[in-house]
Parts: sequence; C-alpha cells; structure tokens
Amino acid sequence: MTNKENFMRMLLRQGPEWVPCWRDSCAFVPCSAIEDRPPGGAGRDWFGVPWIDMTPVPGQPFLTDITQWREKVVFPDLERIDWAAAARRDLAGVDRTEKALWLPLFCGLFERLHALMGFEGALIALHEEPEEVQALIGACCDFKLREMEKLIMHYHPEVLCMHDDYGMKTNLFMSPDMWRTFFKEPLRRINRFCRERDTVFVLHCCGKVDPIVGDFVELGITAWDSVNYCNDLPELYRKYGTRLSFTTSLDMPFLTRADEAQIRQHVREAIGLLGRYGNMSPRDDSPTVPQAALDLIADETRRFGRDYYRRHPIPALAGEAAHRQENRT
Repeated sequence: MTNKENFMRMLLRQGPEWVPCWRDSCAFVPCSAIEDRPPGGAGRDWFGVPWIDMTPVPGQPFLTDITQWREKVVFPDLERIDWAAAARRDLAGVDRTEKALWLPLFCGLFERLHALMGFEGALIALHEEPEEVQALIGACCDFKLREMEKLIMHYHPEVLCMHDDYGMKTNLFMSPDMWRTFFKEPLRRINRFCRERDTVFVLHCCGKVDPIVGDFVELGITAWDSVNYCNDLPELYRKYGTRLSFTTSLDMPFLTRADEAQIRQHVREAIGLLGRYGNMSPRDDSPTVPQAALDLIADETRRFGRDYYRRHPIPALAGEAAHRQENRT
C-alpha cells in the first residue's frame, strides 16, 4: 500500500494500516492562480482588499455598508484564468502516486466576509442586516463552487480543504445558532458538490468550536482540519470519533517551547487520543512552530505510528458504511 492509499483510507475511515505521516502522504499545494491573499501577503487581493502581513489592513474596510455589496463587490472572472497552465506550474514535481493532492482554499465564507468588512463590521452586519449578509454569503458560496469546479477539472485533487475559522481560543465568534443560520447550509452545498465529484471536502476550522463540531458531522463532512487543543478533544472524540476524521495541528503553543522528549510524547498522546478508529494524522507543517519541532513530529509519527494499528487494532465501525452511503444521497 502506498502512503497516498493509506492516507486516503485514514480520511475515509476505511482502515489504514498505519498512522499517516503528513509530509510523506500529502502534497499541500495552493493554487497559484487564486489570489484570495495577495502574493507575498501584502498588496491587494483579487477582490481589491488591501493586505499586510497576511492580514487585511486594519481600519481600512473595503465594504463599509453591507447593503451596498452588489455595487461594491466584483467577483473575479474565473474564465480569464489559464487554469491548465496554473496546474502544470503548480503540480510540477508533485508525486501523485505516493502523495494525495490536498488543495487549500483560503478565505472561506466567513473569512471572506470579514476580509471585506473588517471583523467588527462583519459581526455587526450579522446582527443588523441578516438578509443582506445571507445574500452576500450565498453569492460567495456560488463563487467558491465555480472556483472548486475549475480546480477539480484541471488539478484532479483527492482533497479540497476550505479554510474558514469560526472561533478564537476561548469561544466561537458568534453564537452556535447564528453560525447555523448563516453558514451551515452553504457548507452543506459545498460538501455535497465535492461528494458528487468524488472529491473529499475537508473543513479547516481553527478555534474553540466544540458546539458546532456535531454540525460538521451532521453535514457529512469527511474531516476536520486544524483541531486545536483549546477544544474538549476527548469529549468530541467520544461523541464523533467514528464519524469524523481529524488532521490535527497538535498543541502549537506547547510545541514552540517543548524539548524533544516532550514533542515525541505529545505525538504519541495525540495518536492515542484521536486515532483509535484509524482516522487521525498529525500535521507536521505550521508557520508558528520551529522547523526542528515539525521534523520531530514527522519522525515520531513514522516511528510510533507505523505499527500503531498492529498494537491497537481498529475496532469494527458498526454502521459506518451505511452512514457514508446515507450522506451520498
């Protein structure tokens, strides 16, 4: 079995033979034709939003009045992009036999909303102009689906992962019910779109989002990416461990100061916590964690994870196959 095959079996909860090492199994390839963030993290993105240090410039919202979004927001013309040339450029040297192609889509629906309006403006608009916000989110969802169609057609990825962070370290940015009002149904559309095209949809979502993880499961989302340690991970795994896969960034603040023994122990504990059902891979890439620590994560995943399921056989998942079939209908 190749690393790619084993990785996909992990994502789909189909019984991997070992815990996948992220860098050995997954080719993380951003599309160079998509400018949700400007090249280099500074300048204007393809909506015209000014950025600095990989963040929209504070205090300079592109859209100040949500009721004017139809006049102000111009969606990029995807037909003017040479997607075939971008795919040739981006995939040069990628080992598609050994690695699953994981295409990240930055600036998901909520992230695009607050990129356009600023955080305060976006949160105020959710309360004051809910119908206009829903209309803009719907238009952003339509655009994201057109974007995904181009990527699937020209890149043929195994995974499309949309980044949409709904939480901070201590809580959601909005109430669970408000999140469900604005974002749950668009996510359902995106997940269904990918399933119909035999592409795995993964939701990257940072922050403390415990109250809505069950919604990810109800939507039939295959995997949750990021899986920050500010969440009650033992409880979430107890509830949803047979119905959701976890690609986790581990405890990043801890990893920035941990020594080698602590990092290796942390990887082993994470696999034991989130990998019982063959549905976990520790991510060994992060801009905030030293490269030496990331290398240790990869090495310990290989060492400890290679024989993990021989020592701890994956329990039979009664009803899992039927559940997957239900979500395809």
